[in-house]
Amino acid sequence: MALNPLRIIFLNFSGKSLTFHIAPFVLDFYKHGERDLVDTVCLVIFPLVSLMKDQVSILREKGVKAVVLGPETSETENKEASEGKYNLVFTSPEALFGSHRSSILALKSKIQAVFIDEVHCVAKWLVFF
Repeated sequence: MALNPLRIIFLNFSGKSLTFHIAPFVLDFYKHGERDLVDTVCLVIFPLVSLMKDQVSILREKGVKAVVLGPETSETENKEASEGKYNLVFTSPEALFGSHRSSILALKSKIQAVFIDEVHCVAKWLVFF
């Protein structure tokens, strides 16, 4: 399956989170044609740690395998994330380029999509958008 880069800009409160919440399921259905098999990993770069935690908590309540890679990540979660056991891996730009870089690099071949949410909060990246 060949996917091309895509940039979508949503207004606040327009449902943009839903695009990455359902992405692993849509990509797996497209790839395998099965609803029950979900082995796709999507990376969500999100600069607001408290919002990441809230989203992951809600997703886990709904049975979605999601994790936050950040300062409070346990060794077990970090190892499982590196092995691709989560469908949605949330991380901040600081963790992506710093403390959890090796975990993200270990996932490189498994990541099917990358989402950047709240990009306006990432001052260093504003020149690219």
